Amino acid sequence: MAIQNIKVAPITKKTQANKNSLCFCQTVSPIFFFIKCFGILPVTTTHENNKCIFKRSWPWTIYCGIVFSLYMYQIIVNVDYENILTNKSLIVLLNQMTNAVYAHYVLIIVLAAYIKLPKYTTTMNKFAQVFKHGILCQSARRIVLTTQYCIISLFICLAASQAGLYYWLHQSETHHTNFSISDFFFRFSQTISLVFYSKFFGVVAVIIGGFACFEKLLISSLKYTPVHPLAGIDETNNERDFLGVIHYKLCRSEHHILAEFSTLTAAELVEYLRMYHEDLCLCIYAWNDCIDPMFLIHTVLELAILIIHWYAVVAHVVYNFKSPMASTIHILNCVFAIFHTYGLYLFLKNAQNIKNMIQGLTNFLLEYSTRISSLDEHQQVRLFIEKLKNHRPFTASGVFTIDLGIAGPISANILTYVLVALQFEIPKE
Repeated sequence: MAIQNIKVAPITKKTQANKNSLCFCQTVSPIFFFIKCFGILPVTTTHENNKCIFKRSWPWTIYCGIVFSLYMYQIIVNVDYENILTNKSLIVLLNQMTNAVYAHYVLIIVLAAYIKLPKYTTTMNKFAQVFKHGILCQSARRIVLTTQYCIISLFICLAASQAGLYYWLHQSETHHTNFSISDFFFRFSQTISLVFYSKFFGVVAVIIGGFACFEKLLISSLKYTPVHPLAGIDETNNERDFLGVIHYKLCRSEHHILAEFSTLTAAELVEYLRMYHEDLCLCIYAWNDCIDPMFLIHTVLELAILIIHWYAVVAHVVYNFKSPMASTIHILNCVFAIFHTYGLYLFLKNAQNIKNMIQGLTNFLLEYSTRISSLDEHQQVRLFIEKLKNHRPFTASGVFTIDLGIAGPISANILTYVLVALQFEIPKE
């Protein structure tokens, strides 16, 4: 039996052209242009048969090669491999180790992105194909676009604050400084890790926007009724915030099943929604494969460096170091530890948001299952719920899951290693 009393969207809505409408490549263009400026992912977009096509850009490839060569040259010139471990001052030694690690990490980011460039283009083309039929609608795309500009603006503000801090320390009479070009290069290389976050946050914004539209489509198609309509409990995932300050809705449009699908039976409709949801999840898995093993490398590296920096911060408070640069390095370490700790938290939180949006659909399906009597429909709903339960979230090469669940162990590791390291006597130079 065909579905009754279900709202449908006219087919003409899908084909009407709007001069102000955003295509998929325009939606993601800010973040991709931003990371290309740092020599990462030399991709470009074209349109073929009204479809967005991502492919390699040879001019940008040449540019990325030049940037990679400059990174390599700066590392060779500025990293003193012979004397890096012979410095007697512990604070300076830890700072130099961090500089060397992050300088090489930049090369890994650029090189890994170039090696996996074909997979990136294939994945983004898959994104463009899946986000259709109103999923990632115009309102959601504008929100995604605004979010990406906010991410880029935040990065610029952080970089400007770093430059301002350097200038203040250099002009301060109470802090001894001995800055050189290599110091600025190393500080810049540490900021590059935030570019990795920017790329991740930008793509996550696209994925979350698509799932917000799908959630509305699911609610409309299944005629979901809130379990506690009078309690003011919002079980949807349409509300988001930026840094906990700016609150906004991911999607402001109404989503209804397309007219050509209105003749489907109830069981067929649930099956269609499940298959479409699987396509969205496949995009997540493909993006995870693109990022791996950078998820693992980045998380382990950030954990190790945060242990070093939080130890340096606490050690400066506990001990009095004789080095004239100690107070200056302490301030830089504090800023680094705070920025990168918060960046790691946002990284895990964004991955958790996707996980919550996928698993949150279970509530709607469970409520819908109480209103069905058809065996076929019940089987489709049950299959849909099982698929949601078995969803594979972002993982770091299968070693651990990327979500807020590892925030506790990471914090415990940092605290444990810092407390253990403080038990050893250290030189006061």
